Formats: sequence, structure tokens, C-alpha cells
Amino acid sequence: MERPAACPATADAPLTTQVHEAFLRLVHRQRLLLQRVLSRHELHPGQAMCLRVLAQRDGVSQRDIAETLMLSAPTVTRMLQRMERSGLVERASDPDDARQTVVRLTPVGTGLQALVDSALTEFLDRSLARLPEQDLRDLARLMTAWCGTADLEDAVSAPFDPDPDSSGPVPAEGAP
Repeated sequence: MERPAACPATADAPLTTQVHEAFLRLVHRQRLLLQRVLSRHELHPGQAMCLRVLAQRDGVSQRDIAETLMLSAPTVTRMLQRMERSGLVERASDPDDARQTVVRLTPVGTGLQALVDSALTEFLDRSLARLPEQDLRDLARLMTAWCGTADLEDAVSAPFDPDPDSSGPVPAEGAP
């Protein structure tokens, strides 16, 4: 169920929570807009990003595509199978390493990539181009800083203790 269009974060929530909630709302709206734009070309956003990767680097391994798109290998395999059936890509054994599969755009895929670039430009124009230039500069700086401080390894390996003075974990809401 979609949240109402204007669903501000709880004003009395910590500032980090307010930022995170705003970020999640933005991601949700951006995903919906991108899906709407790409659906005109019968593409899923992941497929559009895959086309972009292949347009930039011909003959990419499936593993490299998965790493670049931050997707699991099985997800990329299924996506490439659909794209291959649609005539957008072709897969072949890597001539240098037969254990690897490389992926290339077909002429149909190359033609569609131009349409995808146009759709992505429309997506960005509809979402970001409305902001003043200084806001865009600030947003780029802040998002880069956030990415730089969001060290996933530290977040996963460090024990979470919301209250260092507590004697144990905080029970879930409604738990005994």
C-alpha cells in the first residue's frame, strides 16, 4: 500500500530518522517515476541499467554486471535470459576463459539503448532538474558524504547497542 503523497517524518523523531524517512520516500517516488518512464519501452529499471553497462563496456562478464548493478548472480542470470529472448543481448563463452560468460548488446539492444538514454534523461529532468543549481550541488555533496560514511562492513560487524548502559537488548515493541 502506497503512503500518502505528503507524509512528513514525525517532527519529534530524531533528525537521523527524519532524514532516513525522507530518503525512503524519495527512493519510492523515484522508483515509481522510473518504472513509468521505462514501461513505455517494456523495460524494467534493472534491464535499463544493464543496457547502460553494456553500452559503456562491450563484452562484460555476468559476474561484472552483477557487481556493477549490485545484484545477485541468479538475478542477473534471469534478467539476461529475458533480455536474450527479447533479442537485446547475446551471451557467449569468453574466448580468454571458457568458464566465464560475456554479454554483448545486439543491434536491437544498441538501438534500444538510445531510447533508454532518452527515457533516463526524461526521468532526471522530471525529478532533479526542477531543483535550483545550488540545491543540486548541495545534494550531490551530501549524498557523496553519506555514502562515504555509510560503511556497510562496520554496520554489519559492529554489535548494535541502542543503550550502552542497558543490561541487554531492547525487546521488540509489544514483546513481553
